[in-house]
Amino acid sequence: MYIEDINKMGNSSGGCRKASAFLLLYSSVILQNMGKDLKSKNQAEFSEIIAIIEQSRENAFRAVNHELISMYWKIGEYISDKVKNSG
Repeated sequence: MYIEDINKMGNSSGGCRKASAFLLLYSSVILQNMGKDLKSKNQAEFSEIIAIIEQSRENAFRAVNHELISMYWKIGEYISDKVKNSG
């Protein structure tokens, strides 16, 4: 099911971004479930691994948020320039 969704997104740069975001979210869900299972079974043995996974996930979300903010800024700048130059 997930592979079909990625294939539908196409090969354009927008499709690649959508596929990347999809994979990030999908891996996040897997890591969350894996983290829950690990915590319940062997909290002491895997606490450092869980911390690494959680930190990496947070870093990935920050990177995605940074890119989204950058995109919105560029769109706003573009629209602002178009409005300023058309009047």
